[in-house]
Amino acid sequence: MGVENNHENFKYGVTFEKIRTRTPEGKKLSGNYGISAVPTIIILDKKGNESKRITGAPKESSLKSDIEEILGIKKKSFFDRILGR
Repeated sequence: MGVENNHENFKYGVTFEKIRTRTPEGKKLSGNYGISAVPTIIILDKKGNESKRITGAPKESSLKSDIEEILGIKKKSFFDRILGR
């Protein structure tokens, strides 16, 4: 299951937007968000502030965990806290 299908797994108002970087609008958005590599995933909080940036294809479990943490659904594990992840 890829990132494109992850929206089916979340029921907390998470929205996934895909930017086509070769279109004029996509080039503008890429520049605005500082996207220089594909894929880049930017997770925004409810206020529109960047909470996490992932360059490269993440594992589904890692992406899900990051989103749950930002939503306050899942707390960081002990090891993640001491390792600063």
